Amino acid sequence: MGFCRKSPASVKDSLAESARHFKDAAVSAGGQARDAATPRVQMVVNKLGVPRKKKTNWPAVAAAVSIGAVLAGAVTYLAYRRRTERIGEQLLADEILDDTGSWDRVDASGAENDAEEEVPSEAK
Repeated sequence: MGFCRKSPASVKDSLAESARHFKDAAVSAGGQARDAATPRVQMVVNKLGVPRKKKTNWPAVAAAVSIGAVLAGAVTYLAYRRRTERIGEQLLADEILDDTGSWDRVDASGAENDAEEEVPSEAK
């Protein structure tokens, strides 16, 4: 790796290339070490009788959770709608059957004003 004093860009390029080569060598050495150690580690694990972990199928888990959330939302909505219909029917039945409370304040005050207008002015 020869450096040239006249061109700082070439020094920078040389150092970048050296770093890239060093990184590639480290990755290669790590991969070779893993490949060499894997059979030995598996042999020791098998002798010790350690059970292997099953890989979780995360897309299936996410799908099951989302389907459960949708079903829970649908059931909640149906229960809400049924409850509001029942309450509405009860209120309607109460209004039909209840004759004593048929006047509210606005109607009552309006009826009093109408009664006063019907009374002849001479009677007052």
